[in-house]
Amino acid sequence: MIPVATIKQQFKLKSTDELSQSGHFFKSVLFGNSHQGSAVNLFKGDADVAVFDDIDTSAYIDVEQGSWSKVGSTFKVKANATAPFTDVRGLESVSIAVNPVQNGPFVANTKALSAADQKKITAAFTSKEMTANTKILSPVNAKVPAIWKKESTKTKLLKVTDDWYKPTHQLVQDN
Repeated sequence: MIPVATIKQQFKLKSTDELSQSGHFFKSVLFGNSHQGSAVNLFKGDADVAVFDDIDTSAYIDVEQGSWSKVGSTFKVKANATAPFTDVRGLESVSIAVNPVQNGPFVANTKALSAADQKKITAAFTSKEMTANTKILSPVNAKVPAIWKKESTKTKLLKVTDDWYKPTHQLVQDN
């Protein structure tokens, strides 16, 4: 949704339908079926442009110059990258656009959980123990990623409301 909305806005397209069909906006459209698959399509040369995120690909790709959040940064497939990146080890790409995306929420069935249990779960997820767990949040500059990577020492899980997702909701409504 994020790249589709960005392309639609940038090129002032009336519809996003043509973005998913070969021969319209793009000569050829491939579906990688995952962030990793899209990245592999790019590195193999099967695609000229691909969309993928840092969370799903940082185990395979290193930032050679710049950062995950900076346009013009150079990325290189790790020399020891595992499948599906084994055939593209050492190849590089450059970012041409960057879009921040909110992580998906942890949700609870509020009809099945008591208010007290909901508070306990929220407290556990937002606790210092959770933030300190390196299997959940990788330390800044960690060589081996966890589920999420700390961008700074202030990174932690937060309690949010649906308002946090308004930018994404807006993209869906606009498309």
